Amino acid sequence: WREGAGTYWSVYIARRDSGISRVEDFVGKVVAFEEPFSTSGFALPAGTLIQRGFTLKEVPTPNTRVAPNEIGYFFSQDEENTIALVLQRQAAAGGVSNQDYDELPAELKEQIVAFEPTISVPRQLVSVRPGLDPALVSKVRELLFGLDQTEEGQGVLKNFSKTKKIDPLPSDSEAALNDLRVLIKLVTK
Repeated sequence: WREGAGTYWSVYIARRDSGISRVEDFVGKVVAFEEPFSTSGFALPAGTLIQRGFTLKEVPTPNTRVAPNEIGYFFSQDEENTIALVLQRQAAAGGVSNQDYDELPAELKEQIVAFEPTISVPRQLVSVRPGLDPALVSKVRELLFGLDQTEEGQGVLKNFSKTKKIDPLPSDSEAALNDLRVLIKLVTK
């Protein structure tokens, strides 16, 4: 549970006064994504657009012209930059995590509209290598699942990307992870 959540998703954002309220409005424009290795800042929002049949093209700057039948995208390098590019009208829209959007100050939320959430995926995963002794795996799981029960464990979790707790992967997460794998393949082609 990173930053207090076991799952998260992406939302598309645009200036409230831009006239953009759905992803179809992105065609012929440039949107901002965080960075190529970001799940919520790239894989989810860009992969969803590709999956829906849109043609995406990476561009070097947010003010680059794109063809009228494609969506240009620019890497902002940070979710705060994505939001700033949208607010400053340098990018028509952007993709950010629901958590980043929810944490915005009220005065910024008044200027932005968020729409069309993507699929929800586990916030963070811990994995083990294949072939690891099952007894060791069981012991590690037991220790990890109990970290939030002690003060020392809570300190360890906090220092590990602001993790609140570690719990077993919910049964519906496998489907979400399979969907995420598809989106990742789409954005890495």
